[in-house]
Amino acid sequence: MLFSILIADESNGIKALFELNSRGKTVLVLDGFRYRVNGFTGDKVRWRCTSHSKFGCRAIAHTVQDRVIYLINEHVKTWPDRNKLKVKDQSEDEY
Repeated sequence: MLFSILIADESNGIKALFELNSRGKTVLVLDGFRYRVNGFTGDKVRWRCTSHSKFGCRAIAHTVQDRVIYLINEHVKTWPDRNKLKVKDQSEDEY
């Protein structure tokens, strides 16, 4: 990461962190989740969660001049909880 900019918006309490990823693209970080640019119109930038393409995450954000103006914070669970996985004992297999 080459730079990080933390922007706290007092009106909605959202802290937005902007970083550069390994390819030099700007990434938005909100509550530990990373978003990539999905498109823009004028000053408005639309962001989509980086796990959208792999896991179908539906979280999106919109920013205007680095202020978060819209947020759908509905992330999908990307992997199963390891504590809830049941390991099958091979001795239980019926032949």
